[in-house]
Amino acid sequence: MNEPSASTYRKKFSSRYELSRELQILDYLGQRRAPVPPIVMSHAELAYLDMHHGGPNLKTWLTSEPLTLHHITDALSQATQALITTAEFGVWHFDVALRNFVIHNQIHRQTVWLIDFGNAVCPHFTLQKPLWMRPQDDQHRALQDALAKDWQHFYERHQLGLPHDWRDSFDVSTELYQDDWTSHLSVEALPQKWCVIAHACGQMLLTATRIQPGHLAAWVSDFETLLNLEEDAVAQKKLVQLAHDLLKGTSHPSLFDHEQTPRPRAITADAPAIHIAPAPHHHYQWPHFWYLGVAGVLIALGWWVIDIAYEVHDQPLSDLSAGILTGVGFISVVGLLGLMDKVRRVRWLRGCLWAHTVGQFLMIFQLWLWDMRLETLGVLATAPLFALLVLFWVRTKTPS
Repeated sequence: MNEPSASTYRKKFSSRYELSRELQILDYLGQRRAPVPPIVMSHAELAYLDMHHGGPNLKTWLTSEPLTLHHITDALSQATQALITTAEFGVWHFDVALRNFVIHNQIHRQTVWLIDFGNAVCPHFTLQKPLWMRPQDDQHRALQDALAKDWQHFYERHQLGLPHDWRDSFDVSTELYQDDWTSHLSVEALPQKWCVIAHACGQMLLTATRIQPGHLAAWVSDFETLLNLEEDAVAQKKLVQLAHDLLKGTSHPSLFDHEQTPRPRAITADAPAIHIAPAPHHHYQWPHFWYLGVAGVLIALGWWVIDIAYEVHDQPLSDLSAGILTGVGFISVVGLLGLMDKVRRVRWLRGCLWAHTVGQFLMIFQLWLWDMRLETLGVLATAPLFALLVLFWVRTKTPS
């Protein structure tokens, strides 16, 4: 095997699938002059890829060089712009960290390239296996949930015992992973990809601030504005603005360090079975959980007012009323059982609340058939109507 020259970097892969996907993405972006390393050659049989050497990664560069503020903000601006450019071409790099950018110093100029597309998604080159990443608390919530769903489906396909929490370490057989072929992975269907990229970029820039606090302390509030966004248009606009501000070097007046990509542990078929100990309890955080609580209170109020209306107007419970109450009760039981599903528990709860609002409107409709006054019906409909508006707002602000 020919050894690469000093100006060439050789990346080795564990399978042809990984090599093929990275080669396709790099070639696709290279033809569009995106800031990625140019390809020199690839070898399918030996599973390696030679590309132009881009220099040290940004983490090494930030810790080993005597740097000025201009050099730092210029490099971080180029890194942010590289994420924007590749995303605009439909390549979403979910492993955003200083180690995945390399910097090449030239005379009077420095150039930053984005590297390592093993954990990227692109509609032109669909995934056939789960991304080799674990959900982690520092990731955007949408990415955490999508990764957890994909690994849960992987475990279910291979009839493996599910871990108690996907954010803790879990094991994946290398043989099963190599032989697994699937489609329609959740990470590819994320509705908030710009939010995910912006959040990861914000975490990376905050890591840079930790390395160079003397130069970047004034930028902390700017970097934090990229975290936990919920609207793609806002996230994209903030990324573009921040890349521009960093280029100009103008800031508008415990951090998480991405040392390594959080990954499952690869085990071989001969490895002894590993008992997964119960994980410590983690509080389930969700940005709009309290809004569901408000909807629940409104729904409880709605049932109370409807019950009073039936008693005051001496209306009997018809077969339709009994059917509505039985249906809502059954859905509620199913929803409570669904809360045991850690990945989709919020979806189950939201479905229960939807069922209650629909049931209340059906009960009110029956009172209208019995010629109850419209003013009274309007009062009865107030609580479920507001609950429905809250549920609809939550649905538009969160991934399904």
